[in-house]
Amino acid sequence: MYWRVGCAWVVASALAPWAVAGCLADPSGDVAPQTNSGMSIHQCRLGSGKSLSYLSLNPPGWGLLGSPRFRVYVLPGSGCNGLAPIARRYFRGLRSGEVVVLHKPHVDVNRWMGTNPRCSPEFFRYDRLDRWAADASAFVRWHLDRYPPRPEQRVALLGISEGAELLPMVASDQPRMDLLAMVGGTGLDPLEALTLQADRQGAPNFVSDLMRRAADAKQVDDRLWAGQSLGYWRALIKWQFSHDLLNSRYAVWMAFGSEDAALPLEGLKRFQARANAQGRSLCVALFQGADHGLQRSGSDEPLQRYFAALSDVLSRKRPATQCLRPPAP
Repeated sequence: MYWRVGCAWVVASALAPWAVAGCLADPSGDVAPQTNSGMSIHQCRLGSGKSLSYLSLNPPGWGLLGSPRFRVYVLPGSGCNGLAPIARRYFRGLRSGEVVVLHKPHVDVNRWMGTNPRCSPEFFRYDRLDRWAADASAFVRWHLDRYPPRPEQRVALLGISEGAELLPMVASDQPRMDLLAMVGGTGLDPLEALTLQADRQGAPNFVSDLMRRAADAKQVDDRLWAGQSLGYWRALIKWQFSHDLLNSRYAVWMAFGSEDAALPLEGLKRFQARANAQGRSLCVALFQGADHGLQRSGSDEPLQRYFAALSDVLSRKRPATQCLRPPAP
């Protein structure tokens, strides 16, 4: 369905009962290391039996100029795109920091397929967001324990689109976390955001049809519908994270494009109103003319401006309460 193409939103329920404490295998062994570019590719075997690949990016010259000033763990959007081909360019605004980019199991990190990736049957069978949330949380906890940041280094979680709905749950399970950041997320629970988006797209019956299919025990989880497995949709409609985000102890930075076609701007405004009603301070940057990925007129300038501001906060060059105010395009 068109509101689930590419990196649109969403997530699932609670930690899966089979979640484990972290990687069983040492992921320090590189798979196709690219140390000359400041990027290396790693793989670790999770206790669930799945393998998770991740990218590690360090600022150019960091070995000579000192250690990275901060660390950012990235939870990407939906789908099965590998980010290795675009990572250095995409995350260049997070200057002077270490960036750790997680990938779901059954994703080839070296395979970027654009806005309509063809995912494998194995990926669709795995892609239940409660499973991904559990594995991502276990990995970040393991990585922080294995490679502890220096006391002066700030640590952040960055959720892109779907990854934004994982933030409060993954953060709450960590020994160190200072800031939650998102790109292309409204802050609303997925079902509420989906309902707004369906109405916006002139498809008011989409949610009721989804709920009917999800409740039908005769329809198996592996059946594909509207671009996802039915198991994925069943998990999605149960996921609630908005309350936890509003009540988290972390600074929250949000970035959204006014021309986002995948998520409704009304959802972001609704979330802001709830935050204001309970006195919750948020840093919300609305980029006029930008799309779901913070691109504008073929340029990623809005995205890089947001990343640069995050870098300043995480490098302690500006307080987390000094929010980014995007200029008019």
